[in-house]
Amino acid sequence: MDSLLEYDRRDNANKLTMKYYFSDSEWFDTNTQIGDSLIKSRNKTKKVIQPKRCMECKRIHQKPIRYSDGKVIYLNSSLFHNLKLVKETCYECK
Repeated sequence: MDSLLEYDRRDNANKLTMKYYFSDSEWFDTNTQIGDSLIKSRNKTKKVIQPKRCMECKRIHQKPIRYSDGKVIYLNSSLFHNLKLVKETCYECK
C-alpha cells in the first residue's frame, strides 16, 4: 500500500514539474479517472484455487470456484507435467 501512495506522490510531483515548464494547460489531461480505476483494480483480491495432483490416478484436479459439493475439474496433465503440486486424492479415487 505504501508503494502505491509513494508512486502517486511522485507522479503528482512530476506533473507539477512539467506544468511549470509548459505554461499551456492544454498539454495535460487532468482527468485522473483512468489512474484511479487502475489502482482500484490492483487492490482487489482474486480468488485462486491451486491445482492438485491425485496420488492414485496421477491426474491434475481442481475444485471449481462456483460450487464445492465434492465435484472437481480435471486439467490437462501435460501443462503441469514438471510442476510440483500439492498431493491430494481426487473425488473419484476416494
